[in-house]
Amino acid sequence: VAEIEERMYNGYYDQRGLESVVDDISRMCRDAI
Repeated sequence: VAEIEERMYNGYYDQRGLESVVDDISRMCRDAI
């Protein structure tokens, strides 16, 4: 999650929108399982 926050501060998601944030989070959750 810290990774995502870091990217947000860097403006990473401004170009992609919130949907990609959700995608990234669910992908990380799948990897963790």
